Amino acid sequence: PPAGTMGYDDWVIREAEQVIPEGTRSITFRVDLNKSDLFSGHKVRFDDAYLNIRLANDSDADGILDSVDVDLDNDGVIDNSFHEKNLLINSDFNLAETGWTMAGVTISAYPNQTELESLMLTSEYPSSYSNGYIEQSLELSELGFSDVELLDYALSKGEMKVVFGAWHASVRQDVNDNTSSIKVIFKDGSDAVIGAAVTIPPAGTMGYEDWVLREAEQVIPEGTRNITFRVDLNKSDLGSSHKVRFDDAYLNIRLANDSDADGILDSVDVDLDNDGVIDNSFHEKNLLINSDFNLAETGWTMAGVTISAYPNQTELESLMLTSEYPSSYSNGYIEQSLELSELGFSDVELLDYALSKGEMKVVFGAWHASVRQDVNDNTSSIKVIFKDGSDAVIGAPITISRAGTMDYDDWVLREAEQVIPEGTRSITFRVDLNKSDVGSGHKVRFDDAYLYISSAQDEPEFESENEAENQSSGGGAIDWASAIFLLFMLVRLKKSRI
Repeated sequence: PPAGTMGYDDWVIREAEQVIPEGTRSITFRVDLNKSDLFSGHKVRFDDAYLNIRLANDSDADGILDSVDVDLDNDGVIDNSFHEKNLLINSDFNLAETGWTMAGVTISAYPNQTELESLMLTSEYPSSYSNGYIEQSLELSELGFSDVELLDYALSKGEMKVVFGAWHASVRQDVNDNTSSIKVIFKDGSDAVIGAAVTIPPAGTMGYEDWVLREAEQVIPEGTRNITFRVDLNKSDLGSSHKVRFDDAYLNIRLANDSDADGILDSVDVDLDNDGVIDNSFHEKNLLINSDFNLAETGWTMAGVTISAYPNQTELESLMLTSEYPSSYSNGYIEQSLELSELGFSDVELLDYALSKGEMKVVFGAWHASVRQDVNDNTSSIKVIFKDGSDAVIGAPITISRAGTMDYDDWVLREAEQVIPEGTRSITFRVDLNKSDVGSGHKVRFDDAYLYISSAQDEPEFESENEAENQSSGGGAIDWASAIFLLFMLVRLKKSRI
């Protein structure tokens, strides 16, 4: 595909190969040059072209060379030797834009996550460009999945997943700018999108040296013929520079462990037996993404707040959520929504039955510290909101009311719990920070949020068969009778001793 270099000294050799199809009688080699008409000059230079015909190693005769055929045995499942293969072309951008479709972005040289100078994807320099994207599409047939029936059978069983991500760094003016988001889109044979895109939401870092690896995975849905990897960069228009930096993208196809074939990997499926109740092994699992904020705002929607580094409740320097520094920001919030279906609750009828019996609860909270000028300022409140399938709120939010501390060292753990109501399809965790506008500073500090789903049923205490029988047949009256009898015996014993 079209590509260029950053300068005339940056010569790059570009090469490809392809099995010659049956019936071929001629081969045409063609080069297209595209030059900007903004100036004049021989801006595109091309030399030493070649075309060789060699013996091909295509043992399954599907037109895909064995060296790049990820399903050489044509069973519809990726071969073991390709599980760790990055399927993206030019994933490190060292060949400029080769392999990518892009707009509003550019390739620039900066220190990468290993501190070595390297070409990478960046936001455009001029302030007129505030958004841009790149994307690359992978056709499963071109990867070697040549038996469509066996491919669909494997996908119907949830046998493969994509693992994707990249490295990101930026510098921040505001929580909403200088970010990248990554998504993977599955398409069928008619190029129609299957389901919702799997997205690593927008996030940035506090400085160019704070490189972060961002990764996600998803079971490949049935009917998939194409996988598109897309990156969106958002740059502040408050000045010019390459404020967003993005490097070493990757997409692997690996075997998925999805034993109930609901599209949710076993490792994160909280209801693997599909009985509508969270499995015991997940009772203590924090379901919030990036709950300690070490990945900046990854996973969160936020406004009027920021991520800063301060001593946490263990006195160690750590990234955490804080109120904005400028005095003009006195309120802010973050929130994160959890779809029960994406957690693994795939049987809606059994889920509703369990919820109608009050079998599950949420336990949620976080650590908070602040400094106080007044009882009403520099506080945080936490709430959990239950929503149904149409995104309508069920009942009133469960709220841990506004509170603060007297000093930054006075960290307090705040926690609440609530039975999950019937009809719930999503749970939203929201935090509101309120900062005094009397001066500037990160006056509210918030860290280590959590939300668990666990059994709402109390653990039964041991009781004898007689106790159980008494309780089931009006045990209250028998208990009173026993107490009166014991009191009578004690009085009698005392009189006999006198």
